[in-house]
Amino acid sequence: APSKDFGFNLYADYESRPGDQDRTTMSGLLYAMNSDRAFGLEAVWQNRKTGGGGADVAVRGISAFGRVNTKDDFAFFGRVDYLDPNDQADDDAITRIFGGVDIAPNPKVHIMPNVIVETYQNSQFDAQITPRVTVFYIF
Repeated sequence: APSKDFGFNLYADYESRPGDQDRTTMSGLLYAMNSDRAFGLEAVWQNRKTGGGGADVAVRGISAFGRVNTKDDFAFFGRVDYLDPNDQADDDAITRIFGGVDIAPNPKVHIMPNVIVETYQNSQFDAQITPRVTVFYIF
């Protein structure tokens, strides 16, 4: 990383698989952070050979995320993910939105009420909303 406040990560991988079903993966991450806030953007692409002469399939995804501290014991956080698991198929993309607050009654205890909203490109599926509470303890 270029500094403690800004960074990037590039990743590439080739996986040799039997039956001409090799996979090539590439991803990149950019982020910026300080004591009050953090933001990032990550993108991923994977080419999947299908073997048997069919068209290759590309998997694509992007994620944006962040955190903002308003006080030492209170913060907002969120993330948006978009995934297209198959560029050869229509109506299969998924979007997930995460959002919540981080309440720290003690520096080692975090209580994080949050919600996940999941929507589908395919209109046959209804959006799903999942409320949650995450409790995190630092040992």
